Amino acid sequence: MERKKEKKAKQSEKPHVKKPANSKPFTQDAKLISPADGKLIAITGGIGTGKTFVLEVLNKLGFEVFNADKSIHEMMKRGGAAFDKVAALFPSSVVDQGIDRKILGELVIADVMKLRALEEIIHPLVRQAQVDFVVSVRQGSGKSMVFEIPLLFENKREKNYDLIISTVAPTHLQKKRALERPNMTEEKFDAIIKKQVSNNVRIKGSQYVIYTAKSKEDTIRQIKAIIKGENVKRNSSRHGDNRPIRKKR
Repeated sequence: MERKKEKKAKQSEKPHVKKPANSKPFTQDAKLISPADGKLIAITGGIGTGKTFVLEVLNKLGFEVFNADKSIHEMMKRGGAAFDKVAALFPSSVVDQGIDRKILGELVIADVMKLRALEEIIHPLVRQAQVDFVVSVRQGSGKSMVFEIPLLFENKREKNYDLIISTVAPTHLQKKRALERPNMTEEKFDAIIKKQVSNNVRIKGSQYVIYTAKSKEDTIRQIKAIIKGENVKRNSSRHGDNRPIRKKR
């Protein structure tokens, strides 16, 4: 009997996480984050959910940020860390400046084997770039670092970070935003979505969830609401239905 009571008590201590009704985030108590904490923070989310925007806002608020996409862009230039191997594997993607990522994307989007071969080149280089970034920041400012990791849960990399922030938006809005990008098609969008985990998985695995379906101003308010010292009022009149999810660790 005592064991049953103890088990029930432990279960009640765990944060109850469920999918928000109508994709609206909910709020739970959690420690606020700060640039001064020296933490490793990952931002993840589906395509078109505003990860890069959140990264930019956090950078302006004093966090050190690592943009994987920019890092890969540099690697693909002539003389970059990935150029020779990618050029040898995908010669038709080579242009004067380096690797044409549009052509490269079209070559791998529907070919699992080619995609894996590309990832075997790129992923180790990105991870090394992240390690170098961490070492540099810790020897310098010592601030908290934020990394944009689109496939965080898909690649089982959650344990590499102290905190996880997920960006969430309805699928129809993700699609609308994605199709506004150059070279994006419905077929490409559908292929990307199929490879990504659901919002339920992200919500359950994250300490913070930012709902990005409304305006940029609303997203900024949510970001500030989880940052120590920003003094943003966290009530319904300020955030409406879009409060950031904050879970106990």
